[in-house]
Amino acid sequence: MGKNYPNIFCYICGSFTLKTHRRSITEFVQRVYLAYFKVPLGDQDKHWAPHKVCKTCVETLRSWSQGKNIKLKFGVPMVWREPKNNLDDCYFCLVNVKGFNKKNKHYSQ
Repeated sequence: MGKNYPNIFCYICGSFTLKTHRRSITEFVQRVYLAYFKVPLGDQDKHWAPHKVCKTCVETLRSWSQGKNIKLKFGVPMVWREPKNNLDDCYFCLVNVKGFNKKNKHYSQ
């Protein structure tokens, strides 16, 4: 793998996720993901795909599944594909997460 590990990113939105905001992909997450996006949550048998989701995506989908008029801020989930190399074809390698923490909540370059 490249300089970043897949599980520090949300499978649904693709955002870098702090450890305290990472959630496991449960049966509930898989079920509501299918209901919301009309496609199954896949790639969980692949080492190069994230196996975590962010708290924001889970809580938004939970509220949506309870009938609340809350939607994700995007219409299409992140589409993951196997990287061919770590130089220019690896999402995890290209995203700079250096300096991102819960205190500053933004990337520092």
